[in-house]
Amino acid sequence: SVTIPNSVTSIGYQAFEGCSSLTSITIPNSVTSIGDYAFRDCSSLQKVIVPDIAAWCGIYFVNYESNPLYYAHHIYSDENTEIKDLVIPNSVTSIGNYAFYGCSGLTSVTIGNGVTSIGFLAFNRCSGLSSVEFHCAQIGLWFDGKTSIEEVIIGNEVTSICDGAFWGCSGLTSVTIPNSVTSIGARAFEGCSGLMSVTIGSGVTYIGSNAFSCGIKLSTVNVNMNIPIEIDESVFEFTGENYSKDIIYLAATLNVPIGSKALYSNVKGWKKFANIQETEFTGVETIKQKSTPTSYYSVSGEKLNNVHRGVNIIRMSDGTTRKVVVK
Repeated sequence: SVTIPNSVTSIGYQAFEGCSSLTSITIPNSVTSIGDYAFRDCSSLQKVIVPDIAAWCGIYFVNYESNPLYYAHHIYSDENTEIKDLVIPNSVTSIGNYAFYGCSGLTSVTIGNGVTSIGFLAFNRCSGLSSVEFHCAQIGLWFDGKTSIEEVIIGNEVTSICDGAFWGCSGLTSVTIPNSVTSIGARAFEGCSGLMSVTIGSGVTYIGSNAFSCGIKLSTVNVNMNIPIEIDESVFEFTGENYSKDIIYLAATLNVPIGSKALYSNVKGWKKFANIQETEFTGVETIKQKSTPTSYYSVSGEKLNNVHRGVNIIRMSDGTTRKVVVK
C-alpha cells in the first residue's frame, strides 16, 4: 500500500506503472493532476482511498489509465469504508474528465446543484451504477453507454440535457423530464433500448434530432405541453436493424393534454404518431391514469407468478417498472 503525502501536488508520467503488487493507494486533496499511464498494469490494485471527494472531482487525469479507479474499481473514504452511494457535494462546480472511470463499486450517484459541468466519460464503465440523481443546471456526456443505469432522477434545477447525454443507456426503463428543462439535445437518449416510458415537461422549447431514437420497447410518450413545438421527424425514429424507422411512431401511444390532440395531429414530428390520446396531467410526474402490475420478475430476470420474498421487479401497465422489496 502507498499513501501519497500532502506535500505532493502532481503524480507524474508512468509513476506506478507495472507495480503489480500494489493493492491500495491513498490520494490526498493536495493532488491536482495525474499523468499518462500513472497506474497502468497495477493489476492487483483493489482500493483507492480518497479522503476528500470534492478535491478528487477536480483532479486532471490525462487519460483513463491515469485514474487508479480504472484498475481498483472501488473507492473508499478511509481504509475500511467503501463509497457505494456517492454524493457530490454542492461545493463542487465541475467533475473532471474520467473522474470515476471504471468505478464499478458505485451503485448510486447524487450530483449536487453546484455542478455546472461533468467531464468526458466521468462515470464510464461504472457497471454497478443503477441510479443517478441530478440537481445540476446542465446534464452533459458523462459516459459512453458502458454504464448500467436503471433510474435517472432529474431535479428541478436542471435546465438542459446536452447532446448524447444518456446515449446507449440500455438499462434505463423510464425517464421524466421536469418542467425546468428547456432543451433536450440531439441523440440524448438514443440507443436506450430498454426505455419504455418518456414524460416530457411543459418547459421544453427544443428537442434535437434522434433525441429519443431508442428502441421498440418505447410504448408511452407523455408530453405536458398545451401548445406543441415543432420537432424533427427523426426525434423518435428507430435506428436499429430489422424494424422500420417509424416503428415507435406506429406502436407507441402519445399522451397529450386535454384539448390539444388536434394541435399535435397537425404539428411537424408529433403528427407522425398513429395513436394520440388526450390525458389529464396532474403534474409532470403524475398522470391521472391507473397503472396496475402486469408482470413480475426476480432481479435475475426470471418471470414470476407473483411477488416473492426479497427484491422484485414489477412491470406496470403504463410501461414503467418498479423495484419492490418484500420482507
